[in-house]
Amino acid sequence: MIRSQLYKNIFMIVNFFITETFKGVLRQGFLKTRLNRFLLSFGFLFLYVLYFYINVKQAAILSSGTNSVDPETTTYLVSSFSNTILILSILVFLIVNSTFSLNSTTLFTIKKLPFSNKEISIAQKVFKVILGLIIFEILLVVMLPSLTMVNLSIAELLIFFITTHIVFIVGFLSCQLIFSLSFFIIHSFKIRIYTLNVIFSIFTVFYMFYLRFKIDTFMVSSGVIINTKSLLFFMLIILLIVGLVTLILLNISSDNESFIRENYTLIPNHFKVKNFVILSFFRSKKFLLLLFLVISICLANLIVLKSMSAITYNIYVYLIVPFNGILYSNANYAFRHTLIRYNISIMREFFLIQITNIVITIPIFISSLVNYENFVMILFSLTLFNISLSMGLIFPKQTSSVNETFSTLTSIILSVLVIAIINNTAFVLLALIISSLILLLILRQENYVR
Repeated sequence: MIRSQLYKNIFMIVNFFITETFKGVLRQGFLKTRLNRFLLSFGFLFLYVLYFYINVKQAAILSSGTNSVDPETTTYLVSSFSNTILILSILVFLIVNSTFSLNSTTLFTIKKLPFSNKEISIAQKVFKVILGLIIFEILLVVMLPSLTMVNLSIAELLIFFITTHIVFIVGFLSCQLIFSLSFFIIHSFKIRIYTLNVIFSIFTVFYMFYLRFKIDTFMVSSGVIINTKSLLFFMLIILLIVGLVTLILLNISSDNESFIRENYTLIPNHFKVKNFVILSFFRSKKFLLLLFLVISICLANLIVLKSMSAITYNIYVYLIVPFNGILYSNANYAFRHTLIRYNISIMREFFLIQITNIVITIPIFISSLVNYENFVMILFSLTLFNISLSMGLIFPKQTSSVNETFSTLTSIILSVLVIAIINNTAFVLLALIISSLILLLILRQENYVR
């Protein structure tokens, strides 16, 4: 009876979190009008259909001339896909942990209601898993075309599809378990979240570029054959791990994860910078932390690889920085409607944004001087910044606590679709021009709506 009441209370809290979090997604800003929602949905659908067609076409070319894929290749592909899902689970946890925050009103309301701290803590963890699964399902749609290369029957594909979800839950819950256990070592929530985000990020890079290849090679060399029995056995083991991790999480009485944190730090304006767009980024703690993390990874690559290839790897790592464009809307949301009073027109704001975009891209430009083939990455970086900043304007954090998560997610998906579709410098330049025009239209629309 007591346990059933516990689950009932947790369900009520989770339902309250969902209602309070998602109610403001479509209420204000760019998505307020039906036409804008239709155009955005149509744009996503068009890019995905084109992306799916290109991937299926490439898979058909790769498989042409062969009757079937050999068992070793199937084992390697299944192992590689599973490892990618595991990496994705860590990245999604980082996105949720870094971008999602419950507003103070929601937390005040829930803590005034007759719920125990344990119920609130468990409900917050359950809500994070639900949010993570929503993000995973969206990202999985982007990854689906790669499954066409795996030679499995319909039944085996179904089992593998279910297993990928369980693998994701294992990775996500494991990260949550580490985060909860760290409370007994690091009591400060701010220090804990920043420290673990850095550790998880470094581990993800290590796993992505080194460890997963070792695992894939081991799976093939060990002679594992992918069939219905092996997939069911693998799924059973993963389910047991999920049960064990969940049991430990339910019995950990860590602190309530309030998700309230300061976004900005005081940086004196000694140089009298008039570009408020630049200041909105370089005063953001998230931007500074991510920039520090990227610089650390780049230096580690240079020390370990000691070759020109390290520069190319570092450029790909640095492409994470332009995604911080989503922070712009959060920085100036409260005073955007007053910009016109300071003689800051839409065009002037647009040019200030592009100047900031160029400043952020300077490290890639310097790297391109060493290797001219990387010049196209400058255009990619500029395009990614435009996309992420546009998504930040469409999903302003102030209207819904989940909007920053959505803007990050949509920026990643759009960038993946654009990069996968475009394989020509001229088309990259065209994508930059189109993304700039779309950004200008969104700025005009935001000015009209507000």
